[in-house]
Amino acid sequence: MELLYVWVDDFRLFSNTGFCLASDLKIEESFEVHEEIDIVNLKITAIQNSINLFPDCFSNVHGLIGENGAGKSTLLHLLALLPKDLYQIASRSIFVYRDENNEIRTIYFGGGKDRKPLLAKITYQGELENGIVLHEPEPYEFKYNAALGWELIFKENPWDAVTSILFTNIFDPHPEYLYKNFINLSTNFLLFKSIDKFLENFNKVEFQQGNEINPYNPLPEYYNEELRNQIRFIAWAKNKKLKSIPLPDELDLVFYNPDFQYIKSNKSTYAAFRIDDLDRLNKKAIENTQLITNPKERFTSVLVFQLFFYALRVDCFRQDLNGMKDFDNLNKEIRRIASSDSNVLEEFENFFLERESNSANNVLGKIIQIVRGGIEQSLLKCTFESNPENLFRYSFKIDENLWDILHLILDVQYLGDQSLLNYRWRGISSGENAFINQFSRFYEIKDNISTPNLLILIDEGELYFHPAWQKGYVNSLVEYLPNLFPDNKIQLVISSHSPFVVSDLTSNNLTFLKRGGIPVKFDRKETFGSNIHTLFTNSFFLNGLIGDFATAKIDSAIKYLNNEGQLDFENNDDVQIFISNIGEPLIREQLQKMLDSKRLEKLEGNYNSLEKRVQDLEEKTKEDD
Repeated sequence: MELLYVWVDDFRLFSNTGFCLASDLKIEESFEVHEEIDIVNLKITAIQNSINLFPDCFSNVHGLIGENGAGKSTLLHLLALLPKDLYQIASRSIFVYRDENNEIRTIYFGGGKDRKPLLAKITYQGELENGIVLHEPEPYEFKYNAALGWELIFKENPWDAVTSILFTNIFDPHPEYLYKNFINLSTNFLLFKSIDKFLENFNKVEFQQGNEINPYNPLPEYYNEELRNQIRFIAWAKNKKLKSIPLPDELDLVFYNPDFQYIKSNKSTYAAFRIDDLDRLNKKAIENTQLITNPKERFTSVLVFQLFFYALRVDCFRQDLNGMKDFDNLNKEIRRIASSDSNVLEEFENFFLERESNSANNVLGKIIQIVRGGIEQSLLKCTFESNPENLFRYSFKIDENLWDILHLILDVQYLGDQSLLNYRWRGISSGENAFINQFSRFYEIKDNISTPNLLILIDEGELYFHPAWQKGYVNSLVEYLPNLFPDNKIQLVISSHSPFVVSDLTSNNLTFLKRGGIPVKFDRKETFGSNIHTLFTNSFFLNGLIGDFATAKIDSAIKYLNNEGQLDFENNDDVQIFISNIGEPLIREQLQKMLDSKRLEKLEGNYNSLEKRVQDLEEKTKEDD
């Protein structure tokens, strides 16, 4: 199924507005107001010389461009709602779509009992071509079911065969949680989802036990989910040998011992601890670890002694069998380990295992799982390097086994306010990371699709990208989406502020919007393969391609050269320096001509002044004679 056209009577800033998403058809509406009923007449015209440049798995690729505040994001939200969630706005609306048999069908919501009725009519201008069949519009309505909520009532619901997916990386207060009937990959929604999961864990045993874990930071849960998605996606993409996105080969993990430093920096909070003993314990743990040459054993040892200090900070140990705080015994045990000649790392392991019976503490249970060999089994499947000079830094090869290690570590402390380790991709920028993050979200839902058709909506997907990555963005979508969804027909709608995206689409594949949600109806110049400077002016409604600050300075120079005021320049020399810094040759040359003329006028003025003085002297000399 391919969505061809949408008309909506009242949706946010849209009022009685239609949008054509087809690349081979032009669909225009006219509105008739009658006393008893309103009529929307739709006229379809075939576009001559239209071409589908995309692989057959795409039913269409369409771009939304225009001014800020023009409604590009609003239109994507409208498409995300579609009939299944339109009960939320209850607006009169019309949808035209092409089914799998190349037949054009129209369904519409006439407004229900509480609104003036609407009737939709549709005609085809000229002869029907290529076996096209045009059906008469059919109405649908909503009915409330106490068990199921609002239901779409229609004899054959076309959206039963479509899964809608929305991606946006824009972080704003938009209430994404309102949308129920599509896959939401927006940053807002995923963050809210992480908060919900965090609040669910907030009520677990460790909080009820009074442990001092900061309950006000849900972000680690969100970050960990994103990291997991990225690792799994990169491993998959490398296996597929996809190349349009630069993929890192390694992930750097760095332990930085935050909990020991936290305890030392907050002596008043941890006054019951003997800081000197903890300091000796930390130094001894580092010395013992430095003696280990096997990278996997070294990694395990670093992790265990980091977890020991973490457990101290979140109070995993200081409860006796009666649930009372028992600092004396804990401090005695710490002093014994710090003063003995035994291997401190083995002591740490025993310290954890002796408390295994305290299963009520979920954090301690997760740590014991690691100590009991969970991490060692995962390390056997991974490839990584360690720096002999830095026992806290490790570089892991990215494959499907890496998350088996990371989730064990991150699950221990994701409810806390600090992380046991930092991680970063080797050799990629923040923009490249945004690229990977976007596609990793699509990867995570690729096995959740149960319909033959996909409507993928992407709001400013190139946001944060360097121009070089904007240039390749559409190409990456065309490469990756069919590999992610090989069994689906894909309709892709993307909003953008990038001329590179526009240059990858024909004008028939674009909707231009002006501020206020107004589709621009004019004969558009061809955009595909067009020069980006031209696209900036024609497609984004820009008056000039020079920044406002530079424009104001140039205007100031022109006023000075026209003797309209001093403004930013005191003399000709200041203007000359300014002109030499202008990059646009035409402007630079024109200002230089104006300056040269001004200088010439000054020379002529000086010459005339000197000539007059000579004349005055000659006349005075004659008078004296």
